[in-house]
Amino acid sequence: MASGKDFTILFHAKNRQEMELGRQLLEEAGIPVVIGASDRVEMLEVLQGSSAEGLLTVAVPIDRFDEATGLIEDTWGPEALAGR
Repeated sequence: MASGKDFTILFHAKNRQEMELGRQLLEEAGIPVVIGASDRVEMLEVLQGSSAEGLLTVAVPIDRFDEATGLIEDTWGPEALAGR
């Protein structure tokens, strides 16, 4: 995990598989990624084991957001980030 940078949410994964695919794609391109639950309640549920498949966020450094968006859209299609 990267540190000392400002991150912004790129997308909310629908499931753990989508989150992992997105993380792998971004990391292979050299873009730092932070994965986490969407809010504190969700994080507590994940930590307690009651929401392991909950809504997860994929965040990237603000200065790499446009690059990350382009990569996801080029790979998964322009609708990939719609409404996320």
